Amino acid sequence: MIEKIIKNGYFNFEKFLFENYTSLNLTSDEVFVCIGLIKVFFDKKGSFKMVAIKQATNFDEKLCSKIVSDLLDKKILEIDTVVGKNGKLTEVFTLKGLFSLIEDNINEIGSSNQMKQEITIQNNDQLEEIVKMMENNFNRNLNHFEIDTIFSWIDSGITIEDINNALVYAKKNHRLNFKFLDAFLIENKNNKVEVDEETSQFINDFLKGIKR
Repeated sequence: MIEKIIKNGYFNFEKFLFENYTSLNLTSDEVFVCIGLIKVFFDKKGSFKMVAIKQATNFDEKLCSKIVSDLLDKKILEIDTVVGKNGKLTEVFTLKGLFSLIEDNINEIGSSNQMKQEITIQNNDQLEEIVKMMENNFNRNLNHFEIDTIFSWIDSGITIEDINNALVYAKKNHRLNFKFLDAFLIENKNNKVEVDEETSQFINDFLKGIKR
């Protein structure tokens, strides 16, 4: 699960690793290499070489080799044998150990609001549903700021139904932009405003100051 979340960009793994490296039993240099490994892993699908890790970390090859060796000893980085297209056995790196380490520690350390948001994302499929719904309506990918805002919506108790109602209202009033939706959802939650004809003018007046 965490692998998919990281791959889709819904989890700031760099920030998480740097903030929690001591509890993860990692050194700061190992964190740099782990971040490089994750980036190379998704880019090269596991078939990466030491030169790729070197380029991702800006460390020299000797230091990279030592850190990779240490990570292998810790079972954070592992090597699997797979059958290549030519039928021959090939050794590739796998980050199952690193992904398991991150996921286990999210459950153990999750006390701050940010961690609670990350746990919510990990355990609830509604994030993916909301992102897909938003991207389909906007006909584009969401940026990191917008995804962070969705985190705050979920954390504050805003539901998929609330967001869908806001999208319908925004399209009906030709105000389909993210800033409008954010303000609409916050105002609707704080004041329990009903989306009907009687309150439409009130909401429009409130949102006049929001740039399209």
